Amino acid sequence: MFGLGKTKGLVGLDIGSSAVKAVELKKKGAEYELVNLGMEGLGQDTVVDGAIMDSFTVANAIEKIFVENKIKTKSVATAVSGHSVIVKKISVNAPSEAEVAAAMPYEAQQYIPFDMADVNLSYEVLAPATAGPGFDVMLVAVKRDKILNHTNVLSQAGKVPMVVDIDAFAMQNAFEVNYEPSADRMIALLNIGASIMNINIVRGGVPLFTRDVSVGGTRSRRMRRPLTSARFPRFFSWKCRRLSTSSVRPPRRRTSNRSTSRAARRESKGSSTCSKKSSIFRSTL
Repeated sequence: MFGLGKTKGLVGLDIGSSAVKAVELKKKGAEYELVNLGMEGLGQDTVVDGAIMDSFTVANAIEKIFVENKIKTKSVATAVSGHSVIVKKISVNAPSEAEVAAAMPYEAQQYIPFDMADVNLSYEVLAPATAGPGFDVMLVAVKRDKILNHTNVLSQAGKVPMVVDIDAFAMQNAFEVNYEPSADRMIALLNIGASIMNINIVRGGVPLFTRDVSVGGTRSRRMRRPLTSARFPRFFSWKCRRLSTSSVRPPRRRTSNRSTSRAARRESKGSSTCSKKSSIFRSTL
């Protein structure tokens, strides 16, 4: 979204509240090939609500990923989200796209609740306006200190920030490259992180609704713990774990009246058996 230069190679870097993730892709014909992938965990309160609170720790995590995975490319693309990000579809009354560019600084003031001197502004002309003259435009604004919060850490880690995107748009780009959905299909995309969930409802390549919600896996885990008394593994490890075919349980068969009676008699033998079963249930959550 906010291009800071041009480069041939880029490393995608996601700075989340639980970990820093890096991915390097190489275009091979019409497809992309995975060249490098790395991840480094972060401590609690290192990144809070998308804001980097401990730049030294995050910079060290970035450097460690690049060294351990032998990533030589220094140019980086990252993304931001949260309350400092404004995404809105608007209509601009202008006879041409060139005049849309001239009108945007004035039009944007109506929709951005920040001082215009404090934001980075970007936009994309979508199509002629569906109602009235002019054009439909996707307006994006991010507070400058939000962008600097990320780019300063990247520079501290010895990397060159080339692109600062919006998390919801980066998720949409990844989905469309991989699945090529039809233009008339409406799709809801969710990126559930440790502390923030990105929502993007898309149709025909155009975001219809985007929202960043301060609810993620960590909070869901804390809400479930009193109900189940279960000990959950660290959320990020659980989120990245793949489900193997051996761990998929076959569907339970219907039991006959006779087998149901036998099960009822077994349950009535004593509380020790019931206690053992309930402990097994908690451990498998």
